[in-house]
Amino acid sequence: MICVVVQLSWAHIFGSWLTPNFVLIAVVFLNLYRGLRYSLGAAFLGGFFLDSFSGSPDTGNIFSLVLCTFLAAWLKSYIYQPGVAASRALMIFAIVSANVLIQYFLLTTKISISFGEAFRASIFSEIFLTTLVASYTFERLKQCALKLFA
Repeated sequence: MICVVVQLSWAHIFGSWLTPNFVLIAVVFLNLYRGLRYSLGAAFLGGFFLDSFSGSPDTGNIFSLVLCTFLAAWLKSYIYQPGVAASRALMIFAIVSANVLIQYFLLTTKISISFGEAFRASIFSEIFLTTLVASYTFERLKQCALKLFA
């Protein structure tokens, strides 16, 4: 819930095109450190709240976050190496890219938008910013998790 509030506040302050996907970072974090069950719950709740606050009647965020949770579980066994920041960054980059593509294909069912337009408008900034912010956010989430589950 905290990541939803941070993401929505960030979007309100800086604009939606300069907003990292903190909810997706939290979902991947929970997948890596607590397992699939926790991350599925976080993906569903985070997607539900993002969909609720977006004002759209569809469930696109729930769908894309749950798919990305399963992708994270699959990539965890092939890419992730505990304690290696580069493997986390590569994993975040791949998952955020997949999330953006899922969101793009869901959006094209409602409106007509070219991939180039979407790429310039938000895809590049979300992928770049989320990957950039992920390391710092992972460290903060890790500190919170150590205090919470200790």
